Amino acid sequence: MEQEPRIVGQPEPVARSPRRAWEDFVLEKFTGRNLTNLELNYPDLRRTALPSFEFTSRKTAVTGILDNFYSLERNVLATYDEEFPPTYKSYLSQKVYFYKELADNMRKRKNFHLIPQLIEGLQQGDNEIHDFIGNIMYNGIITLYLLAGDSDRFLVGLKDGTYWKRNPNLNVMNEENAGQTLENIASTYMFTLRTIGRTELPAVPEKIVPLGSLERVRIPQPARSIEDLLEDAYYRLRYIVPHEGADVRFRRAGDLERITLVQSGNVILARVETSYGDEFVMLGLEDATFFSPDNKLASKPGENVVLKPVWATIVAETYHDLVTADEVPTKGYRSLRRKSTKIVQDREIEPEDAPQVIYIPRKVRVGQKLEPRSPYEGPPRPMKIHFVTNYKRSGNMTEKHRKELLQLEREWGIKFVDKIPAGYTWVRPHFSPQGSEVNLINLPIFIKRKIETQIAEGL
Repeated sequence: MEQEPRIVGQPEPVARSPRRAWEDFVLEKFTGRNLTNLELNYPDLRRTALPSFEFTSRKTAVTGILDNFYSLERNVLATYDEEFPPTYKSYLSQKVYFYKELADNMRKRKNFHLIPQLIEGLQQGDNEIHDFIGNIMYNGIITLYLLAGDSDRFLVGLKDGTYWKRNPNLNVMNEENAGQTLENIASTYMFTLRTIGRTELPAVPEKIVPLGSLERVRIPQPARSIEDLLEDAYYRLRYIVPHEGADVRFRRAGDLERITLVQSGNVILARVETSYGDEFVMLGLEDATFFSPDNKLASKPGENVVLKPVWATIVAETYHDLVTADEVPTKGYRSLRRKSTKIVQDREIEPEDAPQVIYIPRKVRVGQKLEPRSPYEGPPRPMKIHFVTNYKRSGNMTEKHRKELLQLEREWGIKFVDKIPAGYTWVRPHFSPQGSEVNLINLPIFIKRKIETQIAEGL
C-alpha cells in the first residue's frame, strides 16, 4: 500500500499539549489523504487548476462551512510544494486556523449536532458536486468529527445526550496507515450519531475491524435476501427484541462470533463481533435499507462490482430467527437455517457447514432473570398478501376512471396510475386472502414497492 505523503506546514513547538498534538496530527493526515486521492483517482484534474465551487441553490451556515472545506483545501493543494513557499504556508495556516476555530467553538458550545447537519447538507447537494469536490468536503467532515474527540475518545451518539466511546488501547498516532484507520473509525461512527442513545449503546462497536482486514473476514453467505427475510419477519412476528437487546453467539460461522441486536423503533442496530474485530450494522424495517461494512467493501474507487451484502444479511437472518422461531436455543447450539436440515429416521440432520447459534439472556441487574426475547403484544399481523395479476385493456381512460384509480392509490399507499400506458384503461387486481387490500396502507414501504413492481410488470 502506498504511504501517504507527510505534509508539514510550520515548525512544531518544542512541547505540545496532547490536545494540540492530536489536532496537528489529524490536520496533517487529511491534507495528505486529499493529495493522494487527487493524484491516484482523478488524473483528469490538475492540482494547480482545480475548479472553483460553492453551493448556489442553498445558502445556509452548513453549506457555507462545506464551501470553506473545499476552497481552503483547493488553495492548499494548488500551492503545495516540498519547499513550502510563503503562499503555501499562508494557505495552510488559514486552513488550520479555520478547522481549529470551528472545532473549538463546537466543543465549547457542545454543538456536536453540527456533524450530522454537515453530512445531510453534503448528501442533499450530491447532484451539484463533482466527485472530487464531494470527497474533499467529506474529508472535511471527517476532520471536524475527529477534532471533536481525542486520540482515544470518539463521539458515537447524540440521540438523547452526548455519548463517547473510549479506547485507551488505540495508538493510532503511531500507526503507519493512521489516515486510513482514522477514516475507518469516523465512517463507522459518525453516520449514525442521531440513532445512538443510551439504549442503543450496546450495539456500538468496540474494536473496529481494520480496513485492510475487512475483505478477509468470513461471514456465512446469504441463504435469502434481506427483503425476503424482513418481509417474512413482518408477517410472522411472534416475538420482539427485548428492550435491553439480544445477545446471539455463533459457532461454525467462519470468523463470526457474536451479534448484539438492539431495536430502536423501526430500526435494528447490531454490533457484529468477529475474530478480526467489531463492525456496526443498521437495518431499516420499514424500507429494508442498510448501513454496514458492505458499503465500505462496495466503494472502492475505479471498481464497479456488485457484492452481496453479507454483513447486513446475517443480521437480518439473526433478527428473523429471533422474532419468528417457535423456540430459540438458550442451553445448546442449533442451526440458524433450520430449513436446510434433513430428516433421517425421524431425526433432523444438519449439514456439517451450517452456522449454529445460541441466544444468551442478557442480565441488566444482578439476580434478574430474563428471556432472550419478549412476546409480541401488538395488533395481530395480517396474513401475507398475495397479488393476483392485473391487466390493461385497450381504450381511452375516462376522467371518472382516473379519479377512481387515484383514490385507490391513496387507500392502498401504492403508486401505479402513472405507469398505465396512454390509450389504455386498467383492470384492478385481486388480492388473496379476499379483502386483504385494506391492509396495504399499513405495510412497510419495501413490501409496497414490491407490489408496485408486480403491478408494473403486468402493464
